[in-house]
Amino acid sequence: MSTVNQIYSLINEVSKQAFGEKAITVADTSTLVSLGDSVLSSEQDTDLFTNTLVDRIGRTVFSVRRYMARDDGMVREPFEFGCIVQKIYVDLPEAKENKSWEIGKDGYKPEFAPVIKPSVKQKFFNKISTWEIDVTIPDFMLRTAFTNATQMASFIDAIFMSLENMMTLALENNANMTRASFIARKIKDAKPCGAINLLKEYNDLTGATLTINNALRNSEFLKWSAKEINLWVNRMSRMSTLFNDEGYKRHTPKSDIVVNVLQDFSSATTAFMESDTYHNELVKLPRYESVPYWQGSGTKYSFADTSAIDVRLDADTEIKKSGIVAVIYDYMAMGVTLTEKRSATQRNNKDEYTNYYNKANFGYFNDMSENGIVFYLEETA
Repeated sequence: MSTVNQIYSLINEVSKQAFGEKAITVADTSTLVSLGDSVLSSEQDTDLFTNTLVDRIGRTVFSVRRYMARDDGMVREPFEFGCIVQKIYVDLPEAKENKSWEIGKDGYKPEFAPVIKPSVKQKFFNKISTWEIDVTIPDFMLRTAFTNATQMASFIDAIFMSLENMMTLALENNANMTRASFIARKIKDAKPCGAINLLKEYNDLTGATLTINNALRNSEFLKWSAKEINLWVNRMSRMSTLFNDEGYKRHTPKSDIVVNVLQDFSSATTAFMESDTYHNELVKLPRYESVPYWQGSGTKYSFADTSAIDVRLDADTEIKKSGIVAVIYDYMAMGVTLTEKRSATQRNNKDEYTNYYNKANFGYFNDMSENGIVFYLEETA
C-alpha cells in the first residue's frame, strides 16, 4: 500500500525555525520526500481499508523536457552542398620607392608597367563529423502499459524528444570541443600574445604572492584582470601578426571579437566589482558570453574541473591544462560550417516495428591564422 506518514512533528519543528523561535537544525525529510524508487506489488500495494484492492496509478508524468542548447554562435555561414570550406587570404603589400622624384637625375631609368602579383594564401577545411541516434518503436507491444491511446502517444513523443535532446546536446558538446581544441593549440604554441598567465603577470607586477584560490577572492587582482582582458580586446582591433599563430597580418574589430569568460571567473568579478568600468565594458561587447565550463563540469563543478581542458591534438600531442578563465578570438577563428541533420525510417512488417534513424553531418574548424588569446591562472615557483 502507499506509504502514509504523520509529519506533524516535522511541520512544527520547521515552523519554529522559520519563525525565529529556534535555531536552524537538521530536519529529517526521509518521511516527507519520496524518492520514486518503489516497485509495485499486487500483494503490498493495496488500499489501506480492505488491504485487498490494488492501488491504481492516478497520473502519469513524462519527465522529459526539451533541451535548448546555449547559443554559442558557432555556426559560420552553413551550407549543405559540397563539403570543403575554402578560405582565401590576401597579404598586405609592402611600400615601394616612389620614383616620380628621381626624374632628371643621373642614372634614372624608367620602368614601364611591371607585373606586380598579389601575395595570396588559401586554406581548405574538409573534416566532417558524423553520428546517428536511433530507436525502435513497436506497433502494439507498449499498449498494455497504458490505459488509453493519448497516454501512449505522449510516451512516444517523450521518446522522440529524448532523441532530439541528445542530438542537441551532441552538437553543443562538439562545439565545446571545437573551442577547447583552439584553446589547446594556443597553449601549445605559447606565444607571448597568444596565451597569457594573468596570475604570474599580476604577481610579477605587484610583488604579490597570490595563489589561484585567493586570487579569485582578491578584488584588486580581479579588477586588474578585467582591465587586462579589456586592454587586449582593444589591442586585437589593431593590425598585427602577434595575435595569431601563423604570422598573418590580422585585425579584429570589437564587433567581431568573441569573448568567452568562465562563469567561476565572471561570477567572482561581478561579486567583487559590479560597478567596475572595465568589467562592464567586457559585458557590453556584442559577442560576450559567460560559459559554465570549457570541456566538462567534472563530478563536483569545481574550478579545477570547469577551468580545465584535456585535448589530444594528434597522435603525439596531448594538452592538459587547468586554470583557464577566458578566451577572446576572432569570429572566424573557429566554428561550424557544414550543417546537415536528417531522419530516416525502416519498417519491419514481419515483426511489426519501425526503426527511426536520426543522423547528423557537421564540419568543425579551427583556423590558427585568425586572432585569439587565452587567459589562464597558473601558480609559478
